[in-house]
Amino acid sequence: MLYFILVWLGFVPLCHLVGTTLLQIWQVRSPQRLGDRTIAALWLGLVVLAITLLAVSIGTPLNPVAGLAVALVWLAAGLFSGSVRQEVWIVWRQFPRFAVGAIALLTLTAALVAKGVSWHDSGYYHYSVLQWLGQYGTVPGLGLIFSNLAFTSTWFALSAPFNPPSLAGRGTAVMNGLVLLLMLGQMMFLGRRLLLRQMQRSDWFLLCFSLLSISTVLLIPPLPEILVSPSPDLPMLFLVGLVGWSLLLTGDSPERGDRILPLTLAVGAFTIKLTALPLLAVSTMFFLWHRRWTWVHLSRGFGVVTLCLAPLVGASLLMSGCPLFPSDLLCLDLPWSLSPQAIATSAKGTHSVAHWMGQAPAGFPPLLWTAWAWVQHSRARQISTLLSIGAIGVGIWVLRRYGWRQWRPEVWVIGMGLAGILLLQVTSPFFRFTIAYILLVLALGLAIGLPKAGRVSLARIAALGQPRHRLAALGFFLAAWITAVDLARTSIAQGLLPPPMYSRTAIVQRQVNGIPYAAPRTGDIADGDPEKKDMCWATPIPCAYEIPQDVFLRDPERGLDGGFERRRSARKK
Repeated sequence: MLYFILVWLGFVPLCHLVGTTLLQIWQVRSPQRLGDRTIAALWLGLVVLAITLLAVSIGTPLNPVAGLAVALVWLAAGLFSGSVRQEVWIVWRQFPRFAVGAIALLTLTAALVAKGVSWHDSGYYHYSVLQWLGQYGTVPGLGLIFSNLAFTSTWFALSAPFNPPSLAGRGTAVMNGLVLLLMLGQMMFLGRRLLLRQMQRSDWFLLCFSLLSISTVLLIPPLPEILVSPSPDLPMLFLVGLVGWSLLLTGDSPERGDRILPLTLAVGAFTIKLTALPLLAVSTMFFLWHRRWTWVHLSRGFGVVTLCLAPLVGASLLMSGCPLFPSDLLCLDLPWSLSPQAIATSAKGTHSVAHWMGQAPAGFPPLLWTAWAWVQHSRARQISTLLSIGAIGVGIWVLRRYGWRQWRPEVWVIGMGLAGILLLQVTSPFFRFTIAYILLVLALGLAIGLPKAGRVSLARIAALGQPRHRLAALGFFLAAWITAVDLARTSIAQGLLPPPMYSRTAIVQRQVNGIPYAAPRTGDIADGDPEKKDMCWATPIPCAYEIPQDVFLRDPERGLDGGFERRRSARKK
């Protein structure tokens, strides 16, 4: 718990500095309000640091020393500018006013995530990816020993320096805890604006999205398990709302350069998880949809997208031979490439719902059969489908209200949400994927309806902001502090570090072509119920389920650091 708090205390100011530096370099004028610029800078710095670390991983392991070096480089670049130092100082000198609330928030968030990791994807491959990145960096042909290890995400790169092997998986939730902390912090900040009657449309939207998303993450399975893990699903969920919020902030700005903010957040989300494709597509259209754009404006956007995507594409090509693995688009035939069959299996396993549901009966429309079989599978899928239908209805209402041909910012947000819902319902309609776009549409609907419906109530709520009620707010923070301490009092050790990662698994030692590795005894969970299967969890790498017979070390003298390759002669035999 203390480990998480110390990491966040150092990392949050760094994210703000990096984001502020970029806003100053790009001369972004909107958002203008200091609070909005602070929120934008924090999230912008977060995604850019993640991209930077993935780029660094191509040349060196992402151990704590490499992470510290990246931080120092960005720190020096940011503090070199006087305007950046001035804006950062204006923000951070306000901190003493909110110190009690910040301490309570830090402690409460740490208590929520300082638990043992039990999300099965973390045991399946997440933690193994962190260990490969931390000890060897981006390894050529890594997907050959187990295809899921080639799933490339800047979020894994961001987490790797904070998870050395000595922690035994205790720190894997540190970055997911950070994004929850940012969401809770901005929700409290927006609550203060609500009390002071300073709300704008973008504030209402972000407040509604924060409330809906945080409630969903804390209450609806499997998201509580995903919170306590290094899964990129959680930052992806929150970034969908942040991109929508940035569209509302910059949509009416006359400065065409301001549109670089939602574009960068969107491409950053895409480097975290490919389900952000609707964000990237709509944000790119939004960036280009400006009557006064120039070649300078266009080249800046192209440069940002290229620089942000290059580490993702490069790392993915090195590990799998595909630029956007597990997508089979534009895959190359390289010595370390996965076989076409393995690539096709991975693609079907991640974004082919029709493949999961089997063949439709004779005379039954395949698309209708797939949808019916998917919905009938579980109650969670039924709820997800109903929410998707409701969100589509809200989206149509917003489009009719504003007129889609006027291209208001609200229209762009709704278009983004509907595109995400429809795309994922056709490809990967898992609840943890679709819920982000559903909440995006619902939050905008609430942001439009609540200000008018709640004017009378707001007058009463605003009284809480009067000086005589500040003791009540202090009491709330103290109560949060006491609750957090109570949650963390299970042991003194847990107050310093979370418990070890779930590790009830049976491992056997194997060797293929001079590659010794650990293998879960019961085999790949793709072949059965993950609850009944052994997985890698915190087993030292290399851990894989069954390395194919045609996989060899690329450079036996370098060992694992040199990567892996497929030998055609071995395949012919």
